[in-house]
Amino acid sequence: MTFKAVLILLALLLLAGMIGRSFAPRVDRPRNGRAVEAAQKCPACGAYALKGALCGRADCPRA
Repeated sequence: MTFKAVLILLALLLLAGMIGRSFAPRVDRPRNGRAVEAAQKCPACGAYALKGALCGRADCPRA
């Protein structure tokens, strides 16, 4: 293959990929969900837990 043929082939592959992505189904993302949740440090043992939950360590005096 010549250099020009390789460039044309790459351009066609790129174009086919762009067209293929336009026909792909859209995935709806829930707007109310948070990707990152806040964590708090347990004052008794120092472990981190999600906000409002117990730390879950067996040796924690709060558990």
